[in-house]
Parts: sequence; structure tokens; C-alpha cells
Amino acid sequence: MAISLSQRVINLLRGPEVGRIRFSFPDGAAAITVDRGMYHRVASAIEHRRIGIFPATDPALIPSDAGATYDGTPVDGGTIFIRAGKAWGRDLEGDLVHECTHAGFDVDKRNTLTALNDEAAAYVAEVLYYRMSSAPLSYWAGMVSATDRSFLYGQCAGALAIP
Repeated sequence: MAISLSQRVINLLRGPEVGRIRFSFPDGAAAITVDRGMYHRVASAIEHRRIGIFPATDPALIPSDAGATYDGTPVDGGTIFIRAGKAWGRDLEGDLVHECTHAGFDVDKRNTLTALNDEAAAYVAEVLYYRMSSAPLSYWAGMVSATDRSFLYGQCAGALAIP
């Protein structure tokens, strides 16, 4: 029996590589932590259909250069769109970790995060996933543009805590 797209995402979020992601960063007076618990809450939201997982080809839903996108606008949850026909593998899994980080902030009601911190944290989580899954530097270094890398280092270098 074929495994559903939703179940594949749930398995990824509950897997050992994602389970090793853990970092925190300051946001105002609070410290925000991205960790296994957050990804398990996203997996639970997918199981309970508060977050939908759907294949998409419509450029209005998924840009041509994206493997997955997250739409957090629905009031009671969100939607993760996965590029239809994209092969399941480390590249797509990294994209999903990135988008599920955004979803995790919604699930955890982190409504005060700036767009800058939200995006930076999603990039950090994605790169940590590649590292936790033993992807060589040559695989993932080019996935984040020089501008984004500069932004991430500048925003996170002094504040990021990775236990």
C-alpha cells in the first residue's frame, strides 16, 4: 500500500534527523526555541487535519523555484503545498523542514515574530536538517544565496544558541 503524502511529512517530522534540530534565538523579551517538540506539534496538526498537505502546480500557490510552500492564512490551520511531481528526497525534505518551521510558529501561536526572524529561523532549521542528515557541504551550501547567508550570519551569529 502506498504511503500518503501527509504520512510521509509526518514521518519526516518525527524522524531522527528532524528530532536532532534544536536552537533558540531572541525575539523581544522572549527566547524562541525550535526543537523536536515543535515539529511533533506540527505532525499532530497534520494528523488532525489542521494543516493540510497538497500537491500543487499552480504558480499562484508554489513559485517555480520552490519545492514546497506554506500558507498560514487559514484561521484554523494552514496548508503546505508540495510541488507536484517533485521527487521525494533530501532536497524536498529540507524544503519541508523549512516550511514546517513556519507552520510550527503558527501552531505555537508565535504571532509576534518578525518576518525576518521567521524566515531566518526557517533557513537555519533547513540547513541543520541537511547537516543532521549528513549531506555534504557541497550539497547544501549553494542552496542559500550569498545574500541570504550574509543575512543569516548577521542576524543570528551572535544570538543563535545551538546546544
